[in-house]
Amino acid sequence: MPPIVRKSVTGRVRVNPRSLLLELLLAATVVGASTRVAADDRGGNLAAALKGHVRALTGTAEPRNYQAMDSLDAAAGYIEGRLKACGLTPVKQEFVIQGKTFRNIVARIGNGSKKTVIVGAHYDVWGPGPGADDNASGVAGLLELARLANAHKAQLACNVEIVAYANEEPPFFRTNQMGSYVHAQSWLNRKSAIDHVIVLEMIGYFSGKDGSQAYPLQAMKQAYPTAGDFIAVVGNIPSSPAAERIKQAVLKNSKIGCQTLIGPPALKGIDFSDHLNYWALGLTAVMVTDTSFYRNPNYHKKSDTPETLDYQKMGEVVKGIAASLRPDARQ
Repeated sequence: MPPIVRKSVTGRVRVNPRSLLLELLLAATVVGASTRVAADDRGGNLAAALKGHVRALTGTAEPRNYQAMDSLDAAAGYIEGRLKACGLTPVKQEFVIQGKTFRNIVARIGNGSKKTVIVGAHYDVWGPGPGADDNASGVAGLLELARLANAHKAQLACNVEIVAYANEEPPFFRTNQMGSYVHAQSWLNRKSAIDHVIVLEMIGYFSGKDGSQAYPLQAMKQAYPTAGDFIAVVGNIPSSPAAERIKQAVLKNSKIGCQTLIGPPALKGIDFSDHLNYWALGLTAVMVTDTSFYRNPNYHKKSDTPETLDYQKMGEVVKGIAASLRPDARQ
């Protein structure tokens, strides 16, 4: 999730082939990173698998962003490797900005439906921090959702497209250089086939302490919990029915509280992630979040480390979102 103060840059988006050398370097990175979490996958321990993903993503030599392309590419390679490991065939959606090649990692889980649910999370970070909650937590959840959805694809209500986005953070936020902008535009001529979009944006920080949860409006404290021990589904007014369905799926299928927050983009923070690029196309899109800077004191700091996250609660969030992809979530 971007900081409140945002910048913009100029640049042209276009497709560009990658070099063989970079492919080989990334392949080596994926093999090493994947080995670190393979045991967690075999054990079927969701919390441990999530922790393994977060540690791998935060373990790059430098923070994974446009200022350290080797680390950003290593994170993309890790994501690609994990999607392959759960039986999917990821593809790279590449685009060039000022001579640098960025990539979304996209994998499709088909069940023959005419409709698709897109589930995405950004893998870049802002500043010098490791970005455990923002947004290794969202990517970890994305990877486990991909594994669960592919293992049970006959039970899905729609096709599912998994997307790991580059460039959500400044200086790209609110520009056509966001990975989610590129991905949303790729659906422009077939957007009627999209059922809804779920963006995972910071899903790992929780606190049961009274007063740990803040809100954009003071009056909201009268209607919402004062402790930050729930997950939120955030949407605009057209996305309200989808947000409510997801909330009910979480409440019925997991052991974590869930709240919906529906409002206009003018409400600070409500569009602070990749879902804004789907809203711009008139699509139904929601953000699943621990509410970012309204709760997490480590937001955009070096203290946003893997040790600060609650992987058991993250696992409950993943189970609830996975349940929302089944047909019974629509009843």
